[in-house]
Amino acid sequence: MQTKYGRPKQLTDPYKDFEGYEDKLTKIINKKDEELNFEDFGLIFSMFLPAADYQEGLYFIPLCFEKMEKSCPFEENVCVSLFWYIGHFQDKLKEDGFYADCIREIESYFEMITKDFVVVNEYQPSLRYRLSKLKYGLTVERIAYGAMQTDETWKILSKLLFGLKDKGSIGSCWWIMVSYFVRDRISYAQKRSLNYRKEKIMFEHFHKFGEYSKHFEKARLCTQEKGTYSFLPQFAIIPFEIKK
Repeated sequence: MQTKYGRPKQLTDPYKDFEGYEDKLTKIINKKDEELNFEDFGLIFSMFLPAADYQEGLYFIPLCFEKMEKSCPFEENVCVSLFWYIGHFQDKLKEDGFYADCIREIESYFEMITKDFVVVNEYQPSLRYRLSKLKYGLTVERIAYGAMQTDETWKILSKLLFGLKDKGSIGSCWWIMVSYFVRDRISYAQKRSLNYRKEKIMFEHFHKFGEYSKHFEKARLCTQEKGTYSFLPQFAIIPFEIKK
């Protein structure tokens, strides 16, 4: 993939969103591959307004995946814009024979971050602080929110989130967490009168009659065995109504 067009000598800003800030893009290009950080990748693949066109961004896709896989699991280290970028340029990626590889990388990454459910401190009161104590908690939260942002991210990420139901007791633990994230997101959208079609679909899927209670029971048994059950009840379902 990186050898197809080589390392770009510039980021051409195809949507002219960085006019007046060209120095930012030049600094990114002048960095060594191993020096690139999440802010850099966020600009390169920026949702709707990427700094890189297709040929330029192609070089950085493997580097971004590598960065996500190697980063601290207790911080929000995921570039959702990368998933949007892959969906946005899927036709060109298919032409070059790389789209299937990208999807496999996303699936592999999601499997890595949801293969276990590890809590290192379950007694902190703040949600954000609590999630920082759940291995990949902040990352899965960002992916759940990211899935609902655009059609491109929805197509790629929603089926991975829905697939948690088939991953045994660990998948059930994550199912309960994602249920909470979805409830939080739809509440946010309703308060601001935003269009929340994807949030509704996600909510209905994760709170389908019988599904939530089934997964909560599996999650309860799993976390009790690990001694981290007290982390789970904070996110138990309470009555909630979606506005029509």
